[in-house]
Amino acid sequence: MILCALLFVACDNDTDNMAQPQVMKITSTTDLETSLSACNLGDWVVVHGEGLDNVTSINVNGVELNIRDVFREANRITLQIPRELPEGEPTNKIRVNVAGLVAETDLAVSIPDLIVTGLDNEWAVAGETVKVCGNNFDLYDVTADAGEVFFGDVKAEITETQATFVTVVVPNGVSNKSQIKVVSKKSTVIAPVLYRDDTNLFEGFEGGFGWAGTDNLVTDGSREGDIAPCNGKYFYMNEVLHANWYIFIANAVMWPKEMWENPENWCMKFEMFTQKPFSGNYFQFDQTHYLWKPEEHGVTNTHGKWQTMVLEMTDVLFEGYTQNPEAAFLFQISLHGGNAETVDIGLDNFRLYRKN
Repeated sequence: MILCALLFVACDNDTDNMAQPQVMKITSTTDLETSLSACNLGDWVVVHGEGLDNVTSINVNGVELNIRDVFREANRITLQIPRELPEGEPTNKIRVNVAGLVAETDLAVSIPDLIVTGLDNEWAVAGETVKVCGNNFDLYDVTADAGEVFFGDVKAEITETQATFVTVVVPNGVSNKSQIKVVSKKSTVIAPVLYRDDTNLFEGFEGGFGWAGTDNLVTDGSREGDIAPCNGKYFYMNEVLHANWYIFIANAVMWPKEMWENPENWCMKFEMFTQKPFSGNYFQFDQTHYLWKPEEHGVTNTHGKWQTMVLEMTDVLFEGYTQNPEAAFLFQISLHGGNAETVDIGLDNFRLYRKN
């Protein structure tokens, strides 16, 4: 009985003797002298002060840290700003707690927006998986449990969430030109593109397509070895390319006058798949002499999956190419370079897209 009383007194005295913690300043880990007043999620910072080695809890911007994830010393604490949104309003403070004794200091924590940029395949068909691209999907918890993605008014099933994309299954019953909406507890964002938008689509390979003599390379997807189409017929080359210059698309098309006047406001889009890696092959827009090299744009092999490609019209109209907007444009593409080996590539839905 006496021993228990002594232990209680000792513990009570430890609490009474605990010094009030003090926070003097916040710095980065690389510059311990200059004070910080603001930081970003994920940054490492150092809290300078006194009586910090006995800290029992730390709260950053309304988010409680796991005390095991910080490095504590008597006069400083090294911690990472958590990549997590607070449940309530952000406090823009760091609070340290030592057995109920609290010290705090201001630190403005920048919280990035939920960003939605589009789809990796704007012409995916119902039942296919597609990536909704952007940033901070993990931060905003756009998951099957807590988030929603809509194509028009139809909810899509979320199957995977990463920082830069959410994978969903395209639902049935979605109309062309449907809006794509991403919903989380903290934010609702409309994608800047529409699903299956055929505005200004000028080459879909549904009819005869010019003087290149390659109509035999247009398929509806029914031939052996074909990839399922994303929009009716498509161009499909699966053969050994021996020549250094092979014209495979050639047609006269009319482009909007507004594009010729302000090409910086426009881009060209199309869907493409490959089943073999590019090996130095590149495309030339023969009329403007623009060279598009897929490998330089991070496209090496789509492994048979349709993906949307985006080219800036200021690039396509190489070195400021222009012409009478009332006249037809010679849309001719040739394949160049690479080794004498099989080229396996599909193309569809060439269209012009007005940005913003």
